[in-house]
Amino acid sequence: YEEMLTEGSVWECLGMPTDLRAQVWPLSIRMQGDTLVGNRLCKLLFSPELDRRMTVFEEGRKLYAVGEEGEPEVILDFGMQQGDFLDNGVGYVLDCCMEQNLGYRYPVITIDTGLDCTSLMSGDTAPWLYQLIEGIGVSKDEHLGHRLLSAESAVTFLQRCWKDGLLVYQSPWCKETSIRQPAAGTRSPCFDLQGRRFDTPPSKGIYIQNRR
Repeated sequence: YEEMLTEGSVWECLGMPTDLRAQVWPLSIRMQGDTLVGNRLCKLLFSPELDRRMTVFEEGRKLYAVGEEGEPEVILDFGMQQGDFLDNGVGYVLDCCMEQNLGYRYPVITIDTGLDCTSLMSGDTAPWLYQLIEGIGVSKDEHLGHRLLSAESAVTFLQRCWKDGLLVYQSPWCKETSIRQPAAGTRSPCFDLQGRRFDTPPSKGIYIQNRR
């Protein structure tokens, strides 16, 4: 199981209001260190654009949000199997498979909700689906029992995910945003076996990048 909550993670997203008369806005969600809730070590998620924080932790292939009274609530379950129904009653697992993205392979759980209010309101015939991508997150939080960091009147759509400045996931429906990537948000340099540096991977031959 590949954990989602790793230090150096940045999720680049779009916020879309359910009232479509308002404007779509770019936002980011970032790891902001650890915090203790009772005897449990948790992580802090922070959106500088929204100035909002969320206390979360991972356990048993599930992501939990911790409320003000310290009670955990499951918001993402990466252990679901095909045919499982969601506890909140909104949808079931349509498919579990491996998908490739930017050269990485991820276990992906596809949820069929049967209804996509935002798409219907916008006249979009796109999907009633959303995906849980192991190690990355969720493609949108519209039908989660607990929104990630957006207000209840908005939906957060994942655009890209960065780990330690390396782009590791990009949504197939990714739209350009105005968010400026972190200073480290460029692909790490490469080196050949003679130690020569390249800013981009060479088209041929063996090279080393990120110690691999």
